[in-house]
Amino acid sequence: MKNSVRVTTHPETGKVVTISENNKEYGTIRVEETGMRISNGFANAYRRSAFIRGKVKDLAGFTAGQELPGTIVAKESRAPWYEGQSPKINPSTKQVHLVDGAKVYLTYDFVEDASATDTLIKAGAQKAVLA
Repeated sequence: MKNSVRVTTHPETGKVVTISENNKEYGTIRVEETGMRISNGFANAYRRSAFIRGKVKDLAGFTAGQELPGTIVAKESRAPWYEGQSPKINPSTKQVHLVDGAKVYLTYDFVEDASATDTLIKAGAQKAVLA
């Protein structure tokens, strides 16, 4: 099934381009992907969002509703992606998501390669190194 990646307005600012508070020359645009995944004969609708960063002058040409070629991928890590990031939480239990006893951190990135897939941490993927 074809997924749709579209530029959307920021949920807090209501603007297509949100200017950085730290450097007015840079900003972000928000993109959202909706689609359907079918696994083991069961269909699941989903929606993901990500932010594209850049110079405000380069982002100014994007418009709400504009379709972009590509996809949004989930990437997990054992270390935070940015300072102050909270670890992934199980929405059902509200517990921190652990893999092999380690916290997992999640981010979503827009990539132009529509065939790109998620990079998720699997149990047993990192073996302890003994010194």
